[in-house]
Amino acid sequence: MKNSLYTELIKEDIYNIYNDEVTFISNQESVSTFANIKLQTSPYPEIIMYSKHTFPLKGNIELFSTNYEIKTKKNHHIYERGSEIHYVNENYDEIQEFTLYLNEISSNHTMVDRVIFFIMNCSHIGLTYLKQTEYHFEHDDWIIDFEFRPDKNIETHYDDLKRNRSFDITHIGSISKKNNKSFMTYEIEEVVSKIEWYLSFCSAQKVFIPIQFGYKNNAKNWENYIIKESHIYPFQFNYGWVPIGAINDFNIFFSQVSQKLSDELWRDVLEVVLEWYLTLNMDGMMENKIISIHIALEQIAWNYLVIQEQILDREAYNKLRATDILRLLFYQLNISRNIRGNFIDHTIIKKYNNDGVYMFVDCRNNLIHPQKKNDIFKSKDSKFIVYSQGVYFLERAITKLCGYKGKYKKLIM
Repeated sequence: MKNSLYTELIKEDIYNIYNDEVTFISNQESVSTFANIKLQTSPYPEIIMYSKHTFPLKGNIELFSTNYEIKTKKNHHIYERGSEIHYVNENYDEIQEFTLYLNEISSNHTMVDRVIFFIMNCSHIGLTYLKQTEYHFEHDDWIIDFEFRPDKNIETHYDDLKRNRSFDITHIGSISKKNNKSFMTYEIEEVVSKIEWYLSFCSAQKVFIPIQFGYKNNAKNWENYIIKESHIYPFQFNYGWVPIGAINDFNIFFSQVSQKLSDELWRDVLEVVLEWYLTLNMDGMMENKIISIHIALEQIAWNYLVIQEQILDREAYNKLRATDILRLLFYQLNISRNIRGNFIDHTIIKKYNNDGVYMFVDCRNNLIHPQKKNDIFKSKDSKFIVYSQGVYFLERAITKLCGYKGKYKKLIM
């Protein structure tokens, strides 16, 4: 049933949102024209409203279109963030064409039985390209199911995304309530945000949900298109931390991460830490990534050791060296400090007594303090070892903090 619906939906031109009359209303006038609204994915995802139909304008040209209410025949709610306007002449009293850039366009909130959502740029988490599954999350009274899009070959689709460094729908899913209870569409906003954060963390790259359709009694009665500017990153071929086959661990862990994202003490901190984690998995200088990891770890350490557990007070924390802070954090979270990976240079292991924290912080100090240059970190290989160790520490800190009990992907270098 779901698969057939997903297949039918993905066959439709779901990127084409609206093609009809649009009315601009201000205190001085009401003018209408024909316009198209669509979600484009190239060169990056963006919702645009555009028209090449000429129409007169009586009001203040400097206020178009920011001080105009925009209405469609479907009574969409439209949230604009910018525009490009071309006028017929220098009198600026007649618009030749325009393009409006939208953050969001949605129909009125209403009661639904379920919401179908479309995921962009999510990795094939916990599976090889030869296998497929339906992922299943449960949290509070919500049920979330999703799967790889049924109209594409898995390997070919991901090869295209990697080769083109592009954006496209990878998975389709549904959100519903336990016991099949109906709900208002605005209730899913926080759920969708948590799904995006969780899938991004497990994919080690930005994942987002730009399209949502609501259904009541199997009839579509709501739609929402949304693009967050902070989510504009192309597909990266990253290896996340979830190992092949750990689907059950992955499914269960969603609820634990969701709880932490709802925790008043951790919500803002965890979102900042996850943002750092996603940033360091993108292209960039290895030196910047190592420093970013340390910033994220310090955020966790402060909130855990000082604010939550009160193991240290503020003064004691500020007196400790970074090495001692991280050692204490990892001891509390039961994270091994051993230097990770195969084929590691034994010179490094010997120099740092197989202490990954010592190695990581020494490299970080080497990067930010010019007077502390260490020849051992001159090569790209040695910096990559430190970077990989830092990623390991950060992934383990986040997962342990959220109560993960499952398996991890092995670190091979």
